Amino acid sequence: MQALMMYVLEVNLALLVFYPAYRFLLSNLTFYHVNRFFLLFAILFSIAYPLIDFSVPVTGHFVRQLGSPAHVRMVQIMSAHHGAPDYWLPLTWIFLGGVTLRAIRLWMQLMSLRQIFRHAQQAHDQEINFMATDGATAPFSFWRTIYVNPQNYGKTELAIILRHEWFHVHQLHTLDVLLAELLRMICWFNPASWLLSEAVKKNHEFIVDRRILDDGINRKAYQYLLLRVNGYEKAFTHAFGAPPLKERIARINKANSPGISSFAYMIIPVVLTALISFKIYAAAFSATNGERNLASLNSRKTNERHFQLDTIPGTLAMLHKMQLKTIKSNKAPLTEIILFTKNTQGVGMDLYVKFNNQKIENMKVLALAAPGSNAKQ
Repeated sequence: MQALMMYVLEVNLALLVFYPAYRFLLSNLTFYHVNRFFLLFAILFSIAYPLIDFSVPVTGHFVRQLGSPAHVRMVQIMSAHHGAPDYWLPLTWIFLGGVTLRAIRLWMQLMSLRQIFRHAQQAHDQEINFMATDGATAPFSFWRTIYVNPQNYGKTELAIILRHEWFHVHQLHTLDVLLAELLRMICWFNPASWLLSEAVKKNHEFIVDRRILDDGINRKAYQYLLLRVNGYEKAFTHAFGAPPLKERIARINKANSPGISSFAYMIIPVVLTALISFKIYAAAFSATNGERNLASLNSRKTNERHFQLDTIPGTLAMLHKMQLKTIKSNKAPLTEIILFTKNTQGVGMDLYVKFNNQKIENMKVLALAAPGSNAKQ
């Protein structure tokens, strides 16, 4: 539970850095394609950010150094108190409840879209295929399909609408929106996730509006058509008259940003440096804290046992058996331990192991002892 919530918190931390950078420095620029890639990068990096680990991993290099046999001293440095409250548990259930509600809402909208698809008829106009709907459904697109009621528009208007939605389809804008919806589902409690999702969709409309005008469509006629076709937009679709129309019309009439404005994108390495520096600092703090725990063991009551192990896999097998033994004896399971290992050549190391639900969640090498060193005896 704790691991899940720590992942979610780190995703939200990244969002809280990326979105203000976009909102205050980049959103007013007319480099819409570059903004699209910035927003996509912000989403993907935020999702992957908690998985970046700058701590020292346990690799085959260390396994080979251990040799055989290894003399291991296990010290339990922290254990969960039997019956102690888990403060992460209620937070996790609240979080999962929000995710479930968002997932249900998305599923209902997908079912609504499926109903529209089932009752629509295939059609085409000027070599653009679309699904002809009935009623007053506003034109929109989803993935590779365009939905529009051709009876509601004249020939010229229909051609403009189809061209607009075709650009959304051709540029795979639905992929961006679905990624943003996934992020909003995970970070439903963070306003930055909602604002970033809306920014993705608004930027798509800016891109397509600019492309339509570049194709020679009359600027005034296009703006009047937007006002006429203004309608409801589903969470994951692109509607022709998607709001905010006032901002879209203002962008249509806005001059291109000067080239010097592109220096604003230097915020990208600044944001990355800040986030990565935080991870490095957190990893260093964790390692330092582990070393302090090890140094304070002499002044605390500890539970020491000695084992003969051949390799790191042997260590893992031993830890698994220890967990089973503590559970069967109705004792609180191990949560964190430090293993000190030393082989016959005198190479030793402190291995930090963290458990979550009786499974190994993380392993880190805190320190290596030089051959012949007696510092860890």
